[in-house]
Amino acid sequence: MCRVSKDAISSMLFAIKHINYLRAEPDPIKDSGACLLDKKQLPDLQWLKPMQKRRLSAFNKMTLHCAYEAGKHDDEIPVVFSSRHGDLHKTSALLNTLAQNECLSPTAFSMSVHNASAGLLSIFTENRAASNTISAGRDSFVMVLIDAYARINSGVCDKVLVVHCDQAMPNDYLCFQDEQQIDHALAFVMSKDEGVMVSMNSLPQLKKEEKESHLPQSLAFVDFLLSDLSKTTIPGIYNDWQFEVER
Repeated sequence: MCRVSKDAISSMLFAIKHINYLRAEPDPIKDSGACLLDKKQLPDLQWLKPMQKRRLSAFNKMTLHCAYEAGKHDDEIPVVFSSRHGDLHKTSALLNTLAQNECLSPTAFSMSVHNASAGLLSIFTENRAASNTISAGRDSFVMVLIDAYARINSGVCDKVLVVHCDQAMPNDYLCFQDEQQIDHALAFVMSKDEGVMVSMNSLPQLKKEEKESHLPQSLAFVDFLLSDLSKTTIPGIYNDWQFEVER
């Protein structure tokens, strides 16, 4: 079990490297309110055999691509994976099948569970290190950072592959959205001191943002890293999170 103090969580310092990400961009022709990756934009995953790729969903392909590219420099590296909704498109299709009183596909069901992509990554890369999967609502990305930080600072390991993926929700669920709906995936290696140094602090929540107005935390974090800013604040469910980098 990984243990860190409450004070440590409120002020964390870690390093990240080998950042890899995918994100959908708005389509000026199709203004659906969600940013989706076209099938042609999905990664080809040339490092996999055709038989291994055959049953992979868009969610699986996004996750595996970013995770492989970020983690290919390290063998037997522990993995922490997060997703707010998991492969919701596959789960939604299974629910529709049940609603029509039809039999579920065992393969489709096995690939719909929340840690399916993490399991596939372990199998395809023959990585026998420990893995963990997290879902914590809008705070899923922040919680995966805390989990990874706990691991590298409790003696469990010296580095962790952090992976996050989410897709825009299916149309039937868009009425429940509380953040921008964008297909995206992100992965990087976290350690104590190898790479870009990032500090992360929890802050009291100053104000509630308007519904649907903000980016998912993971994309806000990516945009911050790619910017010239040295500090930013990303909103959470119960408090805000301040990030700083050494430029």
